[in-house]
Amino acid sequence: MTRSTAARARRRTPPQPAWYEAANCSGKSRLFYPAPNESATDRALRERYAAVVCAACGVMTECRDWAREQHEFGYWGGESEAARSAAGFVPRNLGELRVQSIPTLAGSPQGSERRIRTMVP
Repeated sequence: MTRSTAARARRRTPPQPAWYEAANCSGKSRLFYPAPNESATDRALRERYAAVVCAACGVMTECRDWAREQHEFGYWGGESEAARSAAGFVPRNLGELRVQSIPTLAGSPQGSERRIRTMVP
């Protein structure tokens, strides 16, 4: 097993789809994923640039379909997260993914039973 294959197995990331090698977006991830605390203006500009890259891509349809099936974040196949949500393919919530990956302790409350305790003055 090569080093990258071993790393992928540890992270449990799925293999890249066959169409990915022909995609125009290779090496341009900053256009397709938002930066932390990205403003609405910056997001609109970034997504316009991403749309230009996608419009010239030969695998745009496959990319869009894959993103819808996987409920991906970011700009995929000429669609933003908002456009996929409007089409009925809501992206996964990162917070939910993190909570699901944390093993629960025996006897600890789960799901809606979790409460944040605060100090009352």
